[in-house]
Amino acid sequence: MKLVRGEKLVLRGSIPTPTTTTGYTKRINFFDGDYSHGYRVTKFLVGNNASSGNDDVLGKLQTADPANPSDVFWNWGNTQEIAWAAFEMLATSTPNTRGNPYTLVAADNLVIEDLYITVRSRGTGSPETYYYIEMDKYELAPMQGTLSIVGNMSQG
Repeated sequence: MKLVRGEKLVLRGSIPTPTTTTGYTKRINFFDGDYSHGYRVTKFLVGNNASSGNDDVLGKLQTADPANPSDVFWNWGNTQEIAWAAFEMLATSTPNTRGNPYTLVAADNLVIEDLYITVRSRGTGSPETYYYIEMDKYELAPMQGTLSIVGNMSQG
């Protein structure tokens, strides 16, 4: 696997923010049909524009659609989950302030096909969550893309 210098992909947008325990998932389609390259997620952030407290947001990136989402929102043992982020709104100060964002990206991630983002909130002040994803492009050796897809589809 070889880094393609200077080729970075930035994805950003919004997704509805549910208050359910399983969250809401959006498919981010960027696959171009070419298995000779893939992307490594290097940065993942979520946030909202709520002005009231207790509008914390959790987000995660996955390499497969979570067919049966569970109440366990983050599962670092699941190899399909490759990045996690949190955004905290602090209601204990006046005016309300944003806390430090939390983000973790698995160092061994490689995305060949589509990406799935799931978010949830424990508040009701913001109808949507914003996301920001940075990825570096990599050239792949023959069959490496296929092996990565198989790995991305397996659950740990």
